[in-house]
Amino acid sequence: MKYLMIFALVCGLGLAATAEAKEVPVAPARVPVAPARVPVAPAKEVWVPPVEEVADEVDIKIGGAVRVRHLNWSDMFFGASTGTGTGRENEAWLETRTRLLMEADLANDVVVVARLSNERAWGGPVAREFDVLLDWAYITMANVAGQPIDLIIGRQPIALGDSMQIDDDFDAVRLSIPFEPVVVDAFFAKIADARMGRLVPDDDLMGFHVVYEHPEPAITVNMGYYELIDRKTAPAVDDRIRSMAISGSGNLLGLVGDIPGIGGLGIGDIGLLVSGGMIFQTGDVTIRGTPVGLDADALYFEIGAAMDMGAVSLRWASLSGDDPATPRTDEAFRPMFKDVDFGTVVVNEIKDDAFLAARVGALNTNLNLWGLGFKASPMPGVGVSLNYIDFTRDAVAPRASDDVGTELNFGVRYALTEVVTLDFTMGRFAPGAALAALGTKTAHLTRIGAELSF
Repeated sequence: MKYLMIFALVCGLGLAATAEAKEVPVAPARVPVAPARVPVAPAKEVWVPPVEEVADEVDIKIGGAVRVRHLNWSDMFFGASTGTGTGRENEAWLETRTRLLMEADLANDVVVVARLSNERAWGGPVAREFDVLLDWAYITMANVAGQPIDLIIGRQPIALGDSMQIDDDFDAVRLSIPFEPVVVDAFFAKIADARMGRLVPDDDLMGFHVVYEHPEPAITVNMGYYELIDRKTAPAVDDRIRSMAISGSGNLLGLVGDIPGIGGLGIGDIGLLVSGGMIFQTGDVTIRGTPVGLDADALYFEIGAAMDMGAVSLRWASLSGDDPATPRTDEAFRPMFKDVDFGTVVVNEIKDDAFLAARVGALNTNLNLWGLGFKASPMPGVGVSLNYIDFTRDAVAPRASDDVGTELNFGVRYALTEVVTLDFTMGRFAPGAALAALGTKTAHLTRIGAELSF
C-alpha cells in the first residue's frame, strides 16, 4: 500500500510541475525545451536576446587580397660558385599569397580585427611555405572610461612615423590619446617569450610616439622614444637599445600631397614635397659575448616635385656602421623592425633571403644611399616608374672599398578593373668593389604578378 501512495505522490508532483511550466513563456521551437520534470526558472530571471537583435548590433566587414607572382632571377651570386650544389645562382618560381581580413564593429565602441595570411613558394630556391598564419588579432576599445582614449590589445600593426624605426606586427597593448591637433601613442609589445631552461630571446619593446598634423599648409611632424630590451639569460647583462626619433613631411607649396615615408611620391599628388628625419640610438649591446656601448644614428632626406601626370624625387639616407677603431663602442644602426625598404627590387630580395644576405652582408645597417626616382601616368589606370639607387658602406676596414653597388629598376602597373591589378617589374644590380670577392656579374630579377583585392 505504501508503494502505491508513493507512486501517486510522484505522479501528482509531476502533474503539478507540468502545469506550472505551462504558465512560463516557452522559447522558440528551435531552442530545446527542458523536460517537464526539471523545474523551469521564471522568465524574469533568464533572458536570451533574440538572434535578430544581436545581428543588428554587429557590423561585420570582410576583405582581403590574393596575389600571384612569377619571379625569375639570374646571377644572384654575381657569378661566383655557391658551393652548395643547389643551383641557386639562377632560379624561377611562383609565389602565392592570400590574406583574409575581418573587422567586426560591435556595440559600445568596440571593434575586433583579425587577419589570416597564407604564403607559399612553388618551386622556389628556399622554403617559403607557411601554413595559415594569424597576422592580426586585436580589439580596439574607444572612449575608455568615458574619455577620448583608445585602448588596443592583441597582435596589431604598429606603424609609427615614417616606418624607418617602428613598423611591424606586434603582440602589444597600446593607448592612443588625441589632443587635437596632436595624437599621443604609448605601447608595450612582446617580441619573443623566453621558455623555461632555454637560451632564447625575450625581447620587450616599449615607448611613446607623438604626431602633429597641420592642415594648411600640409605638415606632419613625428617624435618618439622607443626602448628595446633583450632580457638575456647569458650573459647576465640585458641588451638595451634606446632610440629617439624625429621626422616630418610637408608640402612647401601648400597644395594637396604627401610623401609616404621613404619610397617616393604618389601619382596624382601636386606640389613641392619634402620629407626627412633623424634617429639617435644609445644603450648597451653584446658583441661576440662582450658588452659594449651603443652610439648609432640614421638620417634621411627626400625632396620631390609632383604634377598631375607624374612625379620626380631625390632621396638620400645614411645608416651608421660600426667603426673598427672604437672597439668599446658599437656604432651600427639597429632598426627595430624586420624590413627596410628603399624602393629597391634586387636588394630587397637579397635582404629577405637569409642565405643571400649572409653572403652579401646586412643591407639595413652600415649603409649610405642616394637615389633618383620618376613616376608617370601616361594614361588612365597605367603607372610607370623608374628608380636608380647607389649603395655604399658607411664604415669599412682600412684600405677596404665602400662601394656596394648600384641598382636600376623599371616597373609598370595596370589597373585591369577596380579590384584586379597587373604589374611587371624588372631590376638589375651591379655589384661594386666591396662585393668583388663574390663575383662581378650583374644580378637580374624579373617579376610578373597579379593581385585581386576584395
